[in-house]
Amino acid sequence: MKKIVILIILVSLNFMLFVKAEITFDNLVHDYGEIAEDSGPYDHEYNFTNTGDEPFKLVKVKAGWGCTTPSWSTEEIQAGEDGFIKVAYSSENRPGIFSKTIKVYTSINEEITKLTIKGNVIPTQGKLRKKIGVLRSSENSINFGDVVHKQILTHKIEVENAENTVITMSVAKCPKHLKLEFDPETLKLGERGEIIITFDSNFIHTYGSSKDTPQIYMQIGSIRNKKNIYVTANLVEDFSSLSIQELVNAPVIYFPMKFINLGEIDADEIKDVVLKFENHGKNDLIIRNIEIKNKVFTLVKYDRIVEPGGKGKLTISTNPESISKNLSAQVTVITNDPKNSKSILKIFGSKKMQNRSQDTSIEKKKAPQMRITNVNVNTANNLIKKYENSDDLVILDVRTPKEYENGCLEEALNFDFLDKNFYRTIQLLDRSRIYLVYCKSGIRSEEAIEIMSNLGFENIFHMSEGMDGWKNNRLKVSDPGN
Repeated sequence: MKKIVILIILVSLNFMLFVKAEITFDNLVHDYGEIAEDSGPYDHEYNFTNTGDEPFKLVKVKAGWGCTTPSWSTEEIQAGEDGFIKVAYSSENRPGIFSKTIKVYTSINEEITKLTIKGNVIPTQGKLRKKIGVLRSSENSINFGDVVHKQILTHKIEVENAENTVITMSVAKCPKHLKLEFDPETLKLGERGEIIITFDSNFIHTYGSSKDTPQIYMQIGSIRNKKNIYVTANLVEDFSSLSIQELVNAPVIYFPMKFINLGEIDADEIKDVVLKFENHGKNDLIIRNIEIKNKVFTLVKYDRIVEPGGKGKLTISTNPESISKNLSAQVTVITNDPKNSKSILKIFGSKKMQNRSQDTSIEKKKAPQMRITNVNVNTANNLIKKYENSDDLVILDVRTPKEYENGCLEEALNFDFLDKNFYRTIQLLDRSRIYLVYCKSGIRSEEAIEIMSNLGFENIFHMSEGMDGWKNNRLKVSDPGN
């Protein structure tokens, strides 16, 4: 009996010492250090060894945005043998600090090994990284920012002809308040010039966002192409000349409710939404303009002038044909209140589903399956593109209003995590929708997501690198006022 016990122990020890296939890398992180923008792509080879007792294969190697398609050992890696994974980073038009992940999938198990390349791309001085048609350009969109009445602003776009032919530029279409000039009009190969754009606010008689796409002709031999330049601005009232007494006596707008949840809306229902406001100031409150960022809603009527101490309302109505599964809208009210000339209201709701089966009602009683996914900025950008023609994705910016106004993700809604009413207002949102949440660096958004998950939100993507990571990757930043 004693011999049998000893034999069992020896067999168990041998089994414990037996190691299946195992991949061991020489290093998991490679730092390129400082590299020149135009000298890439930059290669690096990761070497690994099978430190186990059984063979394995690399099933897939997936590189992050900015990396070329990796190559790797495709044959079976026997015990004790070495293999490689070769990656390259394309530095062109990607100046600045970067950190990219390479995911390694093997036949050993479902675990993913993550490799990292990082570095700092030193920009090529004077390089033009954007394009307008075939011309290289310093930029292809211009934001003049806040513009007051009678102000005239000029902006220059540097362009370069990198084509092996002569290119002549001319105006194709331009609104009255914009002026396009070309210096020179004709560019030879390698020559640089300027597109000069002048914004004259004297021709605009409304306040709020201005969006235009002036077009230019590019004559290349007998071919003439038409290309757009995107120009935005925010027309604001100039309060700088008001005296202290005038500021004290100024109108003050107040909205008792800035978040409105419409609940479910019938597919054929035209629903009027009444938004009430008050004038807590000492002079007449004047509504300068109302902007609605959603085709679902149409402005019906509003009280343009409200006396001191008075109350007013604005009415908007839904367009049933434009309602998809879910809806959200931002209403911007522009007034002559010098301290709060732009008030932002948010409306939420969902389309009432027809002919629901009994099975669906049973499913509704089940506890929601919550899913929280951490994503990097490039995955977040792809997620936004995936849902750009759908209302299913809601982008939540949980930074302060000041941070939000200095630049945000396009169509993002601002719910300040530090606001004392955050917990109450976040409950107005539809818990079944998909949410992409971010802050400056991922700290506040992580806490916000914890609250949302406790409230039963079902599907949340966390952009953990935050707005800092978004800007470091030179992704598009939007002005919430435009």
